[in-house]
Amino acid sequence: MKSTLRALLALLFVACSGGTPPPPVATPVAEPTPAPEPVEPEVVVTPIEEDPAPEGPACDRSADCEGETQCRGPAGCDEDWACGEPRECGEDQVGFCGCDGFTFYAPENCPGRRYVHTGPCDALGPVDEEPVPEVEGNSVCRSNRDCRPGFTCTGTEGCSTLWTCVRRNRIRPRCRREEERFCSCDGDTFEASATCPARPFLHRGYCPGDEPPPEPLVAQADPESDDPIAEPPREPAPVAEPEPPPGPRVCIRNRDCPRGQICQGTEGCTSDWHCARPVERCIADTQYFCSCGGETFTSSMTCPGRPHRHRGSCSPEESR
Repeated sequence: MKSTLRALLALLFVACSGGTPPPPVATPVAEPTPAPEPVEPEVVVTPIEEDPAPEGPACDRSADCEGETQCRGPAGCDEDWACGEPRECGEDQVGFCGCDGFTFYAPENCPGRRYVHTGPCDALGPVDEEPVPEVEGNSVCRSNRDCRPGFTCTGTEGCSTLWTCVRRNRIRPRCRREEERFCSCDGDTFEASATCPARPFLHRGYCPGDEPPPEPLVAQADPESDDPIAEPPREPAPVAEPEPPPGPRVCIRNRDCPRGQICQGTEGCTSDWHCARPVERCIADTQYFCSCGGETFTSSMTCPGRPHRHRGSCSPEESR
């Protein structure tokens, strides 16, 4: 019995004093700190209407600048503009309201000339049947009576577009005193300034039927004849004009078309234009066009009324 108890105590002693040692504790390894990402500098783009004039020679438009410099400046007709490094132009042609009250088109961010604001000039509403008691600038008019002092009723040739009141000192070419005859949209002939007729008209010259009669031929005595009065020379028989071919009438401007129709066609100078009623409403908001002859002209934005190469002013290369 005592030997068994000694054996148990020996086993208990071995179990308490020995055995498998505990596993070692792993030392945590610090993870490497990631490097900070590079911060790109913020590019501040100056709005086009706040573009300051560069330090260069004064200019009115980019054509006044030399080399690849560009005429730049902020919006406003009284601000200083100067030649300097060109802005980055966009691919789209956008509208600008020019200081002459007309809309012109230029590459985005590069107007190249002074302007009032970005976007077309104010759109105009329909003509009222009653006279307008108070007329604001750029409002619709039918004569100078609808415009306040300092403004003139002006627009494009033809009776399919609206005319508006524009400051007299912004009209180009300037109003002259030389008078010319016009055929009004009511079918009567009137005389007015050759450059500022001050009311819409169908075309320049007499209306059909208003032409003055030819001066009568006065018979005079012929000293070489026995007759006291020689017969006046007979006029040659009129030559019948060939009848126009069937189909739409070919035209090069609105005056070639009958009343109620305008000259219209596709942009470019490779196809004929024809007289027809306007496809869409002709508005008084005008813009610049480059004619097939390389001349810049202004006309209704939706009804230019004559063939042209493209919208916008002609480039110096096209004007040569």
